Amino acid sequence: KQAQLSSSPFFVIKMEELKKKAISLLREENYSDCLEVLDEIIEDSEKDVVSLINRAFLLLRLELYRKCIKDCNAVININPEFLRAYVIKGKAQYNMNKIKQAKGTWKKALELDMLDAQFETIAELKSLFEYEGPLRS
Repeated sequence: KQAQLSSSPFFVIKMEELKKKAISLLREENYSDCLEVLDEIIEDSEKDVVSLINRAFLLLRLELYRKCIKDCNAVININPEFLRAYVIKGKAQYNMNKIKQAKGTWKKALELDMLDAQFETIAELKSLFEYEGPLRS
């Protein structure tokens, strides 16, 4: 039934509207409303890696690190080459004072096939190995 629902035009339009709303709320830094919208999107479409990673980013901002890591792990389970999930997961681990785990997460990301990776993400990963202090985004 979920497959039928997710392919209906009404469902697709609803999801696109919710995604636009979430992005707008995130830009406005209206984090609590944005979190509610992202929760609704993910509840209806749990394999939506973009919404999952956006929620993970938001959870990092809200310092809800365990939930952030959970979303990052969900993204990695769906798409193990989604570099941003490793960056955000490592930042959450780092902020939980799990420095060794964070560096291991970032190292794993750097070991992935980098042909499709954005240069900015690779540069950010490399700089994180030398960073000290709180990471918020």
